[in-house]
Amino acid sequence: MEGDEEGLEEEVVAPLVVDSKNPGKSVIERYFTQYFAMNEQFEDQYVYKHFNNLFVIGLASTHFAFKNGEKTIKSVNFDVSSRSRLNNQVSGKGKKGGIQLKPNDPLCSILLSDGSSFTVKSCVTGSLLEVNEKLLEDPSLLSLKNETDGFIAIIQPKFGDKDKVDHLSTQEEYKRIRNIST
Repeated sequence: MEGDEEGLEEEVVAPLVVDSKNPGKSVIERYFTQYFAMNEQFEDQYVYKHFNNLFVIGLASTHFAFKNGEKTIKSVNFDVSSRSRLNNQVSGKGKKGGIQLKPNDPLCSILLSDGSSFTVKSCVTGSLLEVNEKLLEDPSLLSLKNETDGFIAIIQPKFGDKDKVDHLSTQEEYKRIRNIST
């Protein structure tokens, strides 16, 4: 072309168009129904139900372990019952063989920097599919990325129990009770 410098061509960039039914929402907001287990001691946990009916369990941002940065998480221990959660093995398309859990069964214990510890419960009935082994080497994921890389476990409910979450609070109830503004 006349007047153009040799070797330089004008780059044409097409605008990025994102067609989403839920613009501006996070992955968690788009693909999970959010439930919460709360108590007066602020041992708050989230229970995210994926559209495939699997539950992802972790510590909610209002958990006492995150209060004002007073304490840090030192370690995570999955040896909390007669059968270590680390030895859980599932196989096949139906994910058979996972440890059967009830809502108050322990998933792990967490040691804090002040020497105190607490137990994380499963919150739902189902079969343990996976525990997050990354937490063994990097327990800070629980506080730095608690809703993503810092999840604790994935649980598959029995087919008839997939909707049994009445004992948990919805996201709206959680925000109202914990006085969280949107």
